[in-house]
Amino acid sequence: GFPERHESMSAVFEQSWNLLSETQRAAMSQLSLLTGVFGREAASRVANVGLPELKGLVDKSFLHRNSAGGFRIHELLRQFVSAKLKASPTALKEAETRLREYYASRLQERVPDLQGAGQKAGLDELAPEFENVLVAWDLAVRDQEFDALSKMVEGLWLVCELRGWFNEALGAMHRATLGMRDATDVSSYLKASLLACSGRCHLRLHQLEEAERDLKRARVEAEPAERPPLYAFVLNNLGLLELQKSNPIQAQEWFEQSLKLYSSVDKVWGVANVVNNLGDALQVQGRAAEAQDHYQRSLRIFRNLTDQRGLVTVLRNLGRLRESQNEFEEARVCFEECVSAARDLKDRYMLSRSLRDLALVATKTKEWELAEELLDESQTVAETMGDPLEMAHCTFAQARLKQAQGHRDSARGLAREALRRINRFSDSPLKPKILGFLDNLNR
Repeated sequence: GFPERHESMSAVFEQSWNLLSETQRAAMSQLSLLTGVFGREAASRVANVGLPELKGLVDKSFLHRNSAGGFRIHELLRQFVSAKLKASPTALKEAETRLREYYASRLQERVPDLQGAGQKAGLDELAPEFENVLVAWDLAVRDQEFDALSKMVEGLWLVCELRGWFNEALGAMHRATLGMRDATDVSSYLKASLLACSGRCHLRLHQLEEAERDLKRARVEAEPAERPPLYAFVLNNLGLLELQKSNPIQAQEWFEQSLKLYSSVDKVWGVANVVNNLGDALQVQGRAAEAQDHYQRSLRIFRNLTDQRGLVTVLRNLGRLRESQNEFEEARVCFEECVSAARDLKDRYMLSRSLRDLALVATKTKEWELAEELLDESQTVAETMGDPLEMAHCTFAQARLKQAQGHRDSARGLAREALRRINRFSDSPLKPKILGFLDNLNR
């Protein structure tokens, strides 16, 4: 049975453990705090070991090294070694402190990169070690190290935003909120940051009631005079909320307030995001020329920042504007650039949507096979994110493709499937579009 096998493995581990030097055992004990993949710098900062020591542990099969240079401990072995560390409470506490402080500093330092030219490099560095980022986060929550959480919150949210890890971010924010529930020394900045980031993630998942709850609470906690960028971020997301609720005029008011605050502190990244969102609000109001001017202004700022995610967001909006004006080749160019950049960033959120946009162009230009391939990939990406609203969008796009091909029965079945998926999002503007589509098919 499993207990016997486990006991046998423990005996093997113990025998191998005894073959290590005292220095190697001390290093390995501290490294056992690191889960998943970790780099040389993390090993150095957490366990005070260098490359020669790491290579020695690889040679003795206590560590495995991947092709990218990262290290990993087999999970059963890590659990065995972790028990050794727990037997020394002082060493355990010191290693935990080093781990928490290391990842808190890394996240804080990487925020400017994640909003600009270092975006891809920052993601390539942090994303593989995200399990350890969460370990550090949870240590800070457990020990009520609120300064560490304040350092980490923006960077953690940005990594999750750029990789489409919205549920992971929500879980982290929720654990922090629960962990500080009875504390009296939590700053308004940390409270507002956790609520604002949670609200943003709920928006991405189209959980509008939860988003509104958290964003309104964040607005109360945030202090515009002391933290203008955070307050502007909250206002921007309140605008996005109104846009998702099909209230573009109210959204525009929030965006204009947010833009004023971002501009007052010369927060260029924030300005670029809000100007793009203002373009969306104007486009929904039928003010296409003004919307295009805002998109072009936002695009120039993002190009200057070399912010790939920002470029994808604005190019997608410009492409949709071109597509609505039947300028299909111009739209195709925008969407192809979006897909390429989203792939480069491993940005699932924007990749799924950009593939779907490109498929719509292919549908309208009667490139049936290409449209099917793009929609299949878009659906797969949406499924990996667990994004039911995007899955409904993909299914409805497939229905429109079948209608364009003259397959009315298939189109009807797919539209009904999309409607089933959208039912939990009663306030989504997609629902009346699907109902109108079905009504036209049934005539």
